[in-house]
Amino acid sequence: KLIGKREEMVEIIVDPLILESYGVTETELFNAIGRNNQLVAAGTLDTGAGRFPIKVPALIKNAEQLYNLPVKSEEGRIVRFRDLAQVRRVFKDADSFARFDAEPAVTFEIVKRSGENLIETVDGVKSIIDASQGLWPQGVTVTYFGDKSIGVRGMLYELQNNVMFSVLLVLIVIIATLGLTTSALVTIAIPGSFVIGILVLSLMNYTVNMVVLFSLIIAVGMLVDGAIVVTEYADRRLLEGADRKSAYREAAQRMAWPIISSTATTLAAFFPLLFAPGIPGQFMMYLPITLIATLAASLLMALIFVPTIGGLIGRPSPVSETTKINLAAAENGNLRDMRGAAGVYVRVVYWATSHPWSILLLVLSILFAVFTLFAEFNRGVEFFPEVEPEQATVSIRARGDLAVVERDAMLRQVEAKLITIAEIRTVYAATSLGDRQGGTEDLVGTAQIEFTDWDERVRRVDDIIEEIRQFGETMPGVIVEVQKLAGGPSGGDKPISLNFTSNTPELAAQALLDVRQWMQEHGGFVDTEDTLPLPGIEWRVEVNREEAGRYGADVALVGSFVQMITSGIKLSSYRPDDAEDELDIRLRFPVDKRHLSQLPNLRVPTREGYVPVSQFVTIVPGPKVSTVSRLNSQRVYRLRSAVAPLPDEDFNNLGQLAAKRLETMRAALPDLQLDPNVGLKFEGQDEDQNELQSFLGVAMAIAVMTMAAILVTQFNSFYQTAIVLSAIVLSIGGVLIGLMLAGQAFSILMCGIGTVALAGIVVNNNIVLIDTFNSLIKSGMPTQEAAVRTAAQRLRPVLLTTITTVLGLLPMVIEMNIDLFGREISFGAPSTQWWVQMATTLAGGVTFASILTLILTPSLLMAHGAGTRRRAGVLAFAEGGELLGESRRGPRLA
Repeated sequence: KLIGKREEMVEIIVDPLILESYGVTETELFNAIGRNNQLVAAGTLDTGAGRFPIKVPALIKNAEQLYNLPVKSEEGRIVRFRDLAQVRRVFKDADSFARFDAEPAVTFEIVKRSGENLIETVDGVKSIIDASQGLWPQGVTVTYFGDKSIGVRGMLYELQNNVMFSVLLVLIVIIATLGLTTSALVTIAIPGSFVIGILVLSLMNYTVNMVVLFSLIIAVGMLVDGAIVVTEYADRRLLEGADRKSAYREAAQRMAWPIISSTATTLAAFFPLLFAPGIPGQFMMYLPITLIATLAASLLMALIFVPTIGGLIGRPSPVSETTKINLAAAENGNLRDMRGAAGVYVRVVYWATSHPWSILLLVLSILFAVFTLFAEFNRGVEFFPEVEPEQATVSIRARGDLAVVERDAMLRQVEAKLITIAEIRTVYAATSLGDRQGGTEDLVGTAQIEFTDWDERVRRVDDIIEEIRQFGETMPGVIVEVQKLAGGPSGGDKPISLNFTSNTPELAAQALLDVRQWMQEHGGFVDTEDTLPLPGIEWRVEVNREEAGRYGADVALVGSFVQMITSGIKLSSYRPDDAEDELDIRLRFPVDKRHLSQLPNLRVPTREGYVPVSQFVTIVPGPKVSTVSRLNSQRVYRLRSAVAPLPDEDFNNLGQLAAKRLETMRAALPDLQLDPNVGLKFEGQDEDQNELQSFLGVAMAIAVMTMAAILVTQFNSFYQTAIVLSAIVLSIGGVLIGLMLAGQAFSILMCGIGTVALAGIVVNNNIVLIDTFNSLIKSGMPTQEAAVRTAAQRLRPVLLTTITTVLGLLPMVIEMNIDLFGREISFGAPSTQWWVQMATTLAGGVTFASILTLILTPSLLMAHGAGTRRRAGVLAFAEGGELLGESRRGPRLA
């Protein structure tokens, strides 16, 4: 749409005294143009010798023809428009002004269609402008404001850097642990899975966006898990002397079911997220789609491509003497021979399996402590992360029947202040009559501001906004409201939105005023607005029909002459040769007669001659009728508000968080004693938040049940399935620890979805551990030895998969962005602010769950096995394989 454009029209200025002197009635005046500005299709003439269409073309083509148009003829004299009026081509009365950086401008606001590529749309617009710019007059310049493609390109570039840096970190760890050849086999899974995943997205007609790129960052550490497990097992066999083909064949066959099960459980967690409701669901839909595609591809890479290539080029990894001893001892040797950190870990696991119930009690105590600390020191709950915005909207509101020039004067004061703020790059101001920007009735105008780049700002946006609000307080009678245009599913809407409905409008209005009064008393709310009707004046010309009838006048006649002192009467329209659109032809009085005091002095033509309307008209002021809104056939009033920003240094003050404010407001509603006939509904962000919370609970339940079915099918044991799923509870403790250490609030959207996704990630280590334990038990090994040896054999792959997953997320966790090509390191970029909460959720949950899993899982396996195989055997820890007797507390290290 165009804002600030002055539309043209043909204005016919007629003096009422001249009309009286010529005795011209309004009907003659109106018909003069209406009946002479036509294209008459007169039909078709069939002469027998031909058939010809006949037309009477009489369209007005220019102002000169209109100027000479006859109006009346008396005694051979013709009265033309030029005798009665001034005919001129002018601009319509201004109803809006637009300025860009305080310079007059015409703005063209463009919105892309849903589902279209934003970057391609913007590039297409710019190419059209560049192609047509040569035809424009000199001095006309084009400036692009609010170009979202710049921010999108920057964010995509930052996320691409994060993807590459995450891949680089994972490669370094794998190379340091498994050697160059084996790591090359593992890293094949990354580009292979990426290519297949992006191909799937392309086949579904999805484009690569920031959610897809962040999904790839999450996937970097997970899609190598299967390849790590296979190559690590094959590496063990190569170090034992097996040839590479048999080593990789055996690895693929031996680890097939654990990898398939772990991948299936991960996909089971992501699958319900495909059905997330509302705008948040549409926003995050790309995450499960991308992860499902890439992880399914990683399964093919781990079980087919990696073993095949490994059988051709595989070789044992160069390891230290200590590592060789540890690997040999863990496989079939004496566990007492293990050295270094691995040896310490084995002794800890041995002690833990000797006291399984004490370990379980200790873990439960740790979880209880974590939940207790989080309840005390959390940063609250929010729907979507707070991100430093690139733009904001400043709305100016004032009450009263203000002319457009008065509105513009108010906007200019705010505009002058905005231009002086160093962190603001550009200011686009628009004044309008009426509600063009979708705000409240008292909206005067808006100023859209664009901040400088985030790394060039000296202050936070919240500080800049506070300065603007403080300036607004110095303007009497004016409300200056500032709203950040944050991204995400909220779209920058105010977080608090309430609807008051009732069949009795007065009751709904009073309820709204009571709630607003409570908000003012308790504080923490800013930029509060409502849709209550505002006081205003409208002038009513009340016609006494009986008296008017005595003069032969009526309401239509009076109304048409009243229009002559306002915007004028539209007589017709025509299209001149130098214009693309039709121009209105409007008739009205001169400027000096277009004012309120002229109303009683209007003289209208009647059969008694020209008579003042005061003979049968009463002009009285009355309350202005506002717009009426209904919801489900009931009158509705809306109350919207933002919340004051939360100071960084105030860790425990949660009063400004929207979720906390809403919770406090709900608790206070019964005390307000609102009329029971008034319906109150929380909408907007709160409605989306409640809907998403309900969905996430169902999604988690479906994911857990699906994973349980897969695990029971694999292990044929409810107890071992419960052990695997216990990692989900442990991961939640890790999520809370991560959020506390990072000082982040719990985001319903980011952390909620991250927790559901985490359920499918953290169970993988338990699946590998329990599968190895069952294999050792089947070989006849005693329970405790099987549990400890399982931990020893799977320590390296478990640590590798955990470390790679965490390292892939680490740049996002610490909000670091490394420009590998520009060789720059930055912190706090917008792309990291978007995803820091989900990255923290995943990294914290995986780390905490993996650490406790390495101790708790062997202990729980021992606790179950000790009851069923108490006399099955003892653990050999003495040199030479000597068996040691069991004491009351279990086997002892020799």
